[in-house]
Amino acid sequence: EEVIGVIMLSPWAISGSELWVWQQGTILREEGEFTEEKIESIENELLKMVSHIGSENSDEGFFKYGGAACLAWGDPPEDITNEFITDAFGDLRRPWYEHFFRSNPRESLVKLNQPLLALFGSEDKQTPPSLNINYLSEYLIKAGNSDFTIKVLPNEDHFFMTGDGLKPNEHVHGKMKISENVLIAMKNWLEQQQIKK
Repeated sequence: EEVIGVIMLSPWAISGSELWVWQQGTILREEGEFTEEKIESIENELLKMVSHIGSENSDEGFFKYGGAACLAWGDPPEDITNEFITDAFGDLRRPWYEHFFRSNPRESLVKLNQPLLALFGSEDKQTPPSLNINYLSEYLIKAGNSDFTIKVLPNEDHFFMTGDGLKPNEHVHGKMKISENVLIAMKNWLEQQQIKK
């Protein structure tokens, strides 16, 4: 069957390692406990560690890079044992994270030449438009894709879910529904695709 087009909700266009490190840095900045210089140092060490997890994931490299991340965080050197590093970062060695850190959507995006709609929420804290739109556009242009639309929907979060009295990024299980804004944006785009045919 012919593909009319591709719809992407909250897409990411950087490597999983880079995205995860960005998320951690954002959390640290919001907490306000560390200086920008210290956060950048932590981010640099975390990126080395998760990049290693996504490639080799050897014990030697994990403890080396994990230990450096703990030092950057400010943990006392005498406390940084293999057990300490495992307690801090061991979950990141699970297969899901290993795959995520290794993933880079660039490889697929530079081949994507079908009509495409990418929707972002302006309040998305997981795959923010500011971090992804330029890369997404660049990769689609490299693919020779001349029919793509990228929209940022105001007051929407990563999941495009709403609930009575809830702000973006506030979710209550069983009380959420998909946003009408995202449904309307998809409907309008699909109708446009049909007109083009």
